Parts: sequence; C-alpha cells; structure tokens
Amino acid sequence: MKVDLSSFETWENLNQSVSDELKASSELQIRCYLGLASGVFEIALGIAQFYSHKRSVALVTGHSPHLHPILPYLYKEGYQVQIAPETFAAKEWVESLAKDTCFAILCEDHAVSGELYETEEIEKLLNEKRIFCLKVSHHNHLFRQTELLPYSVRLCSFDPKTAVALIGSKMRAPALIAPFLEWEAPQFLASLQKAKAESVEKKELVLNFEKNLPAGFSAFLQTSQRCFDRALIYSESLAGEALQQFLASSLKLNLRAPGWETRLETTHLCRWGGVRNYDEWWKPRPAESILRGLLILGIEVLEHPDLRATLDKALRECQIADLS
Repeated sequence: MKVDLSSFETWENLNQSVSDELKASSELQIRCYLGLASGVFEIALGIAQFYSHKRSVALVTGHSPHLHPILPYLYKEGYQVQIAPETFAAKEWVESLAKDTCFAILCEDHAVSGELYETEEIEKLLNEKRIFCLKVSHHNHLFRQTELLPYSVRLCSFDPKTAVALIGSKMRAPALIAPFLEWEAPQFLASLQKAKAESVEKKELVLNFEKNLPAGFSAFLQTSQRCFDRALIYSESLAGEALQQFLASSLKLNLRAPGWETRLETTHLCRWGGVRNYDEWWKPRPAESILRGLLILGIEVLEHPDLRATLDKALRECQIADLS
C-alpha cells in the first residue's frame, strides 16, 4: 500500500539547508530546483502568473539553451516577447521596453564557453523600473559573488539535477511544482558541495596552454572576460567525439555521461545526439566545422603532463578525410 501525499516541509527545509551552505543573506529567499531549465521555467512562469496584468517580457538570448522552454507558453498566452538584438546599449534597450514589462531574462555567462557578459548595468536599470531581472549563471556563481538587488533573481546551476535560485526581497511570486516533488536533501547538498569543491580557476595555466597549442589546433575564445576553469580549442579537421575518446583513453579518464562530464567535453553532436541542438539558442552560432571539432578541457586535464603529446598524436591518428 501507499499513501499518496507529499512531505510538505521537505523542500522548505532543503531551501534553508542550502541557504546555510551558501551563507546567503537573510534578506534573500532560496529555492532549490531539479536543474537549471526547471528553475528558469518555474520562476518565470510563477512571476508571469502572479503579475498577470503585465503582458510583456524581455530576453537577452544567444547564451543558454535553458531560456527557450518558457517561450511556447509566453507566445501561446499572447505575451509581447521582446528579444534584445545581438548588440545593444543597456540603457537604450531598457528604455525601449514596454511599460508593462514583467521580467527580463539574461545570462551572466555562456553555457558552453564560460564567456562572461556585463549584466550589472542592465540589472540596475531594470530594478529602477521595477522590472524583475532573472540572471542565469551557468558557472560564474562558482567563482564570483554578486550583490543581488531587490527585483533580481540569480539562478545558479551546479549540475544537471542541482540548481538554486537566490531571490531578491521584492519578488513575491509563489512556488509552483517544486514543493511537491520528491527531494533527496542529502544528495542535493552533496551535489552542491561537490560542484563547489571541484570548481577552480587557473588563468595563467589556461592562457599559456591556449597560446602554445600544437599546430592544427586553434583557441576558440579571444576574450579575457571568461571563467578560467576551462580551455576551449578546436581543429576543423577532427571530429570532436573521436578526439574526446582518444584523449580519454590515452589519459586514462573514464568519461561520465553528457552533462555530467567536467574534465573533457566536446560540442560534437555525435556526443549529444540531435541534429540542430545549437541552432535555436547559440547566437552568433559558430561555424559547423568549429562546433564539430570543439573540445573543452578542464583544469585537471590541462595539468596532465602528457596532454600536449597526446594532442600531437591525435592530429596524426584521428584525421578524417571528409567531415561533410
């Protein structure tokens, strides 16, 4: 037999435990979610429903796949969805938003590359207009703390099943489904602690590696505004998954499932499945030849003494004559 009820205080107790773990200010509300997409969807939907008289929303897209699941609901319900252009001035864009704009969603960093984006000015301007600012942090929160303004929410990802929202004092929208899910509090806390413990930036190591690549490889990022917990390199003559498997075997790494691997990853679609995974959200989208051969290397791999020799060998052994 079973009794089909939910434990009503499990989620609230977990939120408090996470607040203590993160040493969050008492002025902030903490909410836990099963992954970043779940958190973005529930927070955005909750605000939209609670402030239903405001019929416009805004998004700065191009940096995350986790913003788009909310769009079908917004379009279906007749919201005016204001998508920011690829390049814009913060003040002019915020001033152009409709007067009934309910919230704006933007990213602190890029889901794959870890490139950082300027959000402080936009957040301040939105708060001045009492427009809720939903800031998505894929990686940045693991290295940098930011002051959260009253009308802001910071959604932080720790792994595919672990996300936390830090909520400013003026956000009143109720939780939707999260309180009624089955939560394993010790596992959630362990995942959060593991992500924090394993996250480290080594700027000099990353930059030196990318500046001294074997012939045949190129550095992907050309900016210093980034998370220095990874190096991104590519070869247009190699398939990323084949290169990943070759390096993993040579360096004695047991690869984890896609989304869980934190040491050696690729954007090659043979690794992730699907055929158009990046088309909807990555703007401007890198060339197919780059995405096919792009490799993301974590600090543990970058510190391996055999990495450069293994990359040289991969160029000789993993070449594919025709990748079209």
